[in-house]
Amino acid sequence: RALAEKLIHTEEDTRKHLARELHDEIGQNITAIQIQSQLVKRASDTPQALEAAGQINELARRIHHSTRQLLRQLRPPVLDELSLNEALHHLVNEFAFAERGIQCRFEYQLAAPPQSETLVFTLYRLLQELLNNVSKHADASEVSILLCQHHDQLRLEVRDNGSGISPQQMPGFGIQGMRERVHALGGELTLESQGGTRVIVNLPTVLQQTHR
Repeated sequence: RALAEKLIHTEEDTRKHLARELHDEIGQNITAIQIQSQLVKRASDTPQALEAAGQINELARRIHHSTRQLLRQLRPPVLDELSLNEALHHLVNEFAFAERGIQCRFEYQLAAPPQSETLVFTLYRLLQELLNNVSKHADASEVSILLCQHHDQLRLEVRDNGSGISPQQMPGFGIQGMRERVHALGGELTLESQGGTRVIVNLPTVLQQTHR
C-alpha cells in the first residue's frame, strides 16, 4: 500500500512537471508565433501574405486552446490557486447543471482540507470523474454531492436519480480506475444502483506517508 501511494504521488509530481513545461515552453512559443504573424501582416499587403499570416495566427490559437485543455487534464490550475472547497465548487459549476435543468446540491462539510496533497488531488479527480459520468450517462434531474469527515475517514458521496446501471452492465473503466486508486490509498469505493446511482468513497484522513 505504501508503494501504491508513492506511485500515485509520483504520478501527480510528473503531471505537475509536465504541466509546467507545457505552460512555459509551448505558451511562450505560441505567443512568439502570433507576434510574428502580426509582423508579417504589417510588412506585406499582398493577399497571399495576409492570408498566410491569418492562417498562422488561427493555427496558433488552436494550439493554445488544445494546450490549455491538456493542462487542465494534467493538473487543474484551480488546485494551485484556490482552496479545496473553492476548487470543488468551481468544478461543480463547470458542469452547468442548473443551465441544463438539473438540480444540484453540494455539501462541503470539512472543517479543514486534507494535509496530504495526494488526497486533495484524489478527491478532485474522483469528483470530476463521477460528475462526468452523471453528465454523460445518467439522464438525471437531481444530483447530490457530499464531502465530509467521520472520525479518521473522509467520505465523498455522489448520488443521482438517473437511469442507474442495470445488473447486466459492468462498471466502465472510469469506475474501475477510481476503485483501484481508492484501494491503493487504503480506502473503499462502493457503487449502488437502485432508483439512480450512488457512489460512496471512503478514504483515510492520514496516509501511511503524508506528502505536502
